[in-house]
Parts: sequence; structure tokens; C-alpha cells
Amino acid sequence: MGPHYMRSVSRASPGSWVELNPQPIPPGHEAQLAAARLANEIAHAAVAAEAAGVEEGAARLVSGAVDDWCGTPQGHVPIPWPGPWPGPPNTAPDPEPWVVASMRLVGALTVASVASRIPQGDACEALAQGAEQLLEAALKD
Repeated sequence: MGPHYMRSVSRASPGSWVELNPQPIPPGHEAQLAAARLANEIAHAAVAAEAAGVEEGAARLVSGAVDDWCGTPQGHVPIPWPGPWPGPPNTAPDPEPWVVASMRLVGALTVASVASRIPQGDACEALAQGAEQLLEAALKD
């Protein structure tokens, strides 16, 4: 097509500027996609439990999954690093706290989205409560 065609196309396309200066995608997007998929699977399982007629099955399923996701507080006493020499290597937490908070936020939004699209019932109430609990945990961190 020639250089003249390439110049005219590059002016017309905003994507050409991105090609000139590519920016990396921030880390943690894989975890957020996985969180959305997990929350969607939890919501679908709750809807299926309600459809199957399991008594309080949706509430137990959602509350158990959200409790595991939000984490239970550990009651252990931290052991101090002995001696005055340098501390342990790699003291940064893995995964980073902001990644965990963003995963909880994405999960809360996904569960709330499913809850808003299903009819009123046990599953809807359980999903709404689970979304609130995930949101509180995400904003607390």
C-alpha cells in the first residue's frame, strides 16, 4: 500500500498512538479476572441450590465461600526476629494487600450483579449479604 497509506491510517486510528508508546498492563489483572470468575461460579451455585430446593443451601454456600474469601483472623502471636542483625529477606507480603483488596472488590461487584438480576428469594438475599461482606472487607484493607 505504501508509506502514504500508512501515514493516513495512522492519523485516523487512536490505536496507532498506543503502538508508538506501549504501556504495560498493571500487575494483578489476572487475579481480578480469576476473582470475577470465582464469584460468578459461587453465585451460579447458589442459584442452583435454590432451584434444587435445598433448604438454606444458598445461604450456607455463599456465607461459607465469602467467609473463606474474606479470611478469618489468625490468633497467633508473631515471633520477633532474633538479634540486632538485619531482618529476614523478602519481607513483602505475597500477594500484595492491594491485589487482595481489588480481588474482593471485583468479587463483590460480580456477586451483586448476579443478585440484581435474579428474582427475590433466598439466593438473592444471600448474594446481596455476601456482596456487602466482601465490599466491607475490601474497603477495610
